[in-house]
Amino acid sequence: MSTVTRQDAGPAWALPEFLDLDLGGTGIPGEGRDASSDVDGAGGLAPRSATRTVGGRRAVGSAGVPIPDTAAQIVVRRLPASARSYGAHEQHAGRFLLRREGGRTVVLHTFRVTEVDDDLGDAIAHDLIRPGLLPGDPCTAFEAVFVGVVASLHEDPAVAWRAFYANTIRALLRPPTRQGTGAVATFAPIYRLAAGLVVGHRVLDVGSCFGFFPLLLGRDPSLRVTGSDLLPGTAALASRMAADRGSSVRFEPLDITTRTPHRAGAFDTVTMLHVLEHLPARMNRLVLHELTRLAARRVVVAVPLERTPDPAYGHRQAFDADGLLALARGLRGWHARTATMRGGWLVLDRKD
Repeated sequence: MSTVTRQDAGPAWALPEFLDLDLGGTGIPGEGRDASSDVDGAGGLAPRSATRTVGGRRAVGSAGVPIPDTAAQIVVRRLPASARSYGAHEQHAGRFLLRREGGRTVVLHTFRVTEVDDDLGDAIAHDLIRPGLLPGDPCTAFEAVFVGVVASLHEDPAVAWRAFYANTIRALLRPPTRQGTGAVATFAPIYRLAAGLVVGHRVLDVGSCFGFFPLLLGRDPSLRVTGSDLLPGTAALASRMAADRGSSVRFEPLDITTRTPHRAGAFDTVTMLHVLEHLPARMNRLVLHELTRLAARRVVVAVPLERTPDPAYGHRQAFDADGLLALARGLRGWHARTATMRGGWLVLDRKD
């Protein structure tokens, strides 16, 4: 382990030892603000709920929250805990019950508004997606159930989404622990490490999904943070939740596989956390080019380390440490470092 110091904000924190790759010159030293040294023995395999933004689509309801528009075969309903029963036509699947009604799959659940956070995605993947219990495309089915569960927690979906955000952010801010394999336990240390790698004051996060990482960064008043997602409905939801929470973080729809409307060097740091694995490998160069175009100083890319892509979470390519370094080869004017900690990391620093 090496200790590095961010010069323009915060104290020094322990960050992982990075393997350097000099792309045509000397790079700048690493700088950090916050990190966790708790190494995940599974290599960061617990996936991110952000897969919901890749395989499916969302529309936006009157409350400004996303609703599934391709899930006509799936209906989600909440049952009171007292009503839990396993009838002859109901299939028990972990935290869920399944019922077939007129060609549709009805997903019943007893989740409460006080308990649902981003770990919901792990329950859906484990109980419904991996066993193949839902019809149609797995990513679309995942999204339909996730959105349906949250929206069914309260008669006003906006109230349900506010509770979901509050529950998740509260869980992410708890002291670090080695216990747990869900999304919150997996991504809390990833977010801490990514926050420690931020340099400068202008930050863009690519593929933010619900926007938890930008919202956490936005707690630092010295930062100007922008979150983004491919889907306008997801960005609109995050924007509304940020406003409700009194956050200055802004969100926008953004397709990183195209030339975005931002000028070159518009942000000091550009982050993309557990997003690249959802894209086909042929887009890697295009994405890296746009990330480096937007970043004035640093690009931070994090991915899970897998032997094969996990289809339950919409992964389309798998990475190891060598694969991360290979992504950086051919980039001119950048210094590359990689590390494996809670998954794989590629950090690119622009040369002076």
